[in-house]
Amino acid sequence: MGLEKQRKFPLMKHLYSIVVVIGSCFVLSACGSKGGLMQNLQNKGSNDEFSQRMPLKLHAKAVLLYRDDGSGNFDLNNREQNTLFLDFLEQNNLIYSNFQRPANLENCYNGTDFIPDAKIRFEFDIVQVRNTYYWNYLNSGADMKVKNFNNLTPHGNWYMKPLDDSLHLKTKQAPAINIYFTSDGSIHDEMQMTKGESHKNTMGGQAAAQLPDRRNMHRSSMVHFPNRYLKYLVHRHQSPKDFNTTWDETRNWNLNDAKGLAHELGHTLGLAHINEHHRANQCSYSLMSQAGSHARNWLPPTEIKKIHENLSHTNLMQFVDKDSWYGTTAQINTDSHWNTKRRYYSSFDVQEGVKLQISDTVILPVQSRLNLRKNAQLEIIKPGALIDSYGNTYKNIEQHSSARIIR
Repeated sequence: MGLEKQRKFPLMKHLYSIVVVIGSCFVLSACGSKGGLMQNLQNKGSNDEFSQRMPLKLHAKAVLLYRDDGSGNFDLNNREQNTLFLDFLEQNNLIYSNFQRPANLENCYNGTDFIPDAKIRFEFDIVQVRNTYYWNYLNSGADMKVKNFNNLTPHGNWYMKPLDDSLHLKTKQAPAINIYFTSDGSIHDEMQMTKGESHKNTMGGQAAAQLPDRRNMHRSSMVHFPNRYLKYLVHRHQSPKDFNTTWDETRNWNLNDAKGLAHELGHTLGLAHINEHHRANQCSYSLMSQAGSHARNWLPPTEIKKIHENLSHTNLMQFVDKDSWYGTTAQINTDSHWNTKRRYYSSFDVQEGVKLQISDTVILPVQSRLNLRKNAQLEIIKPGALIDSYGNTYKNIEQHSSARIIR
């Protein structure tokens, strides 16, 4: 597939041109997988129930920033660079779906259970933006010479926010987690000219991401992942010389860096460096460790369930594909009141005599069923609403003849 669409937007005093590549397939390569747990839900988040779930699909945009002349990042018309970048993105799905059981849980987790698959899949689209100002992350105010990394972290007043608003608010595509691939403009040309040879004294940049928002359900989520192309230059041209090996091997080193992006996506999904089981960097197996030498190939089951809780009641719910659902049924065994906006991903079975009240917007999968057993009651209290994942009034309600629906 070639470049499908080119549009120009005026953006404050900076103009940029944007090329959207739907599906991100320039060559034959994998393009990403297609494919709120309440206290009164039976077996809430149990590992047996969790293993039966179908994965949720999350939309993500890999935003490649270029200079105005089109230079400064991966050339997606180059088969090697294209395939490497796509494989780098897809590596994140392999990480989240193939956790490894730690050999030793000391300083990692107090339980003994293990969940090998987080049941989320990222579907990546690639967006190419030509704008020299945004391409150079030093324009954020970060200063590598004095190790001022604060402005590398995306936030509401970040230097890239006008672009993010255009991608998030002014597009017909589904909302997505926006991942920005920028460069250090002060070293790029030297790195390009020397094919990465000058990296030893100049390589810098810190990846960062936003945590989810529980109040503003329409807020975007941004990830900043700088210098990916510069690291490709190093791995492609210098590492084989420095370590007397081949590009086939150092290419795998490059793909292994995807653990860094998976780590940042973990922040976007609501995870921190610490949790109730371990302090920062104490567990070498945790994906949320900051130490590059650590295995970082596992998450505690409690952290995986935290991700799914956040997908249910934060701004993350807008990034989940409309057709995603677990394919499971949760039991509601006691009277319940859903009084905050939530998006659930299962069917529900309201047991005999149980009362369910809804006083805010609740979203259920279009494929799901809400079953009201004998003498069960569903009450929708204004301004509450029960809708499906496409925004339509939810109609898949099955009820016993004695069950009641009050609106």
